[in-house]
Amino acid sequence: MKKYIFLTLSLLTAALIFVLTRMPGDESGEMSLAIVRLIYSISPFDENTTHFIIRKGAHFVVYAFLAFFLCGFFDTKGKGIFLLIIIPWLIASIYGVADEIHQYFVPGRVMAVMDMGINSAGAFFGAISYILIRKIIHKIHK
Repeated sequence: MKKYIFLTLSLLTAALIFVLTRMPGDESGEMSLAIVRLIYSISPFDENTTHFIIRKGAHFVVYAFLAFFLCGFFDTKGKGIFLLIIIPWLIASIYGVADEIHQYFVPGRVMAVMDMGINSAGAFFGAISYILIRKIIHKIHK
């Protein structure tokens, strides 16, 4: 049952990524600008820097969640921790590359190699986070 919950969360996260990245550039910009203005009021950075941090941070966070959920789906007894990190990280990273390529064809959007790296770094963080949380939960239950 747990496995299917993680699969569902993985698919929903991938769908959310696709929906957000198929928005034309002006719509995406308006949506993120509303968030930026809200955060800018408490940020020590200027509006452009805040905008950059939020947009790139969103890449990192959403791919961290994707890899985290994929780890939950692939987590089975007997699978080494190395494979439990690598498989979800690779899947999420490849999805991130494919998503950036997809953006190339969306009006007002661009394909950015830097975003591919941020997506992959977020995915790695999500996979490592899953392993750490899993270890903490196992220690608590012992």
